Amino acid sequence: MRGQEVSGWPGLGLGVLAEDRLGAAGVQLVVLGLGLGFVAVWALDRLYTRSSNYWPLIPGGILVLVAIAPAVPPLGVIVEQLWPVALIAVGIALVVAALTRRTGH
Repeated sequence: MRGQEVSGWPGLGLGVLAEDRLGAAGVQLVVLGLGLGFVAVWALDRLYTRSSNYWPLIPGGILVLVAIAPAVPPLGVIVEQLWPVALIAVGIALVVAALTRRTGH
């Protein structure tokens, strides 16, 4: 895997195929397929290189969550209401981390 470009695109293709064949059934299969593709990238990278690159889990997790939220009403409400708060919290954490590194404290 090292030195090769890997992405979640195969998952996107599987999602498009599944939605075409099965229909949505409350879950956005294209988005779910793309998210699972990113998770697969992480799993394969971890399996073959033993690296700790966790970055594919971030877009993969977000896409999977967004895809299944409409099918699970309580999850949909949580995503709808907490999403802005989570983005603000992550932004504040990034700013604080950057300022802490800059000042050396």
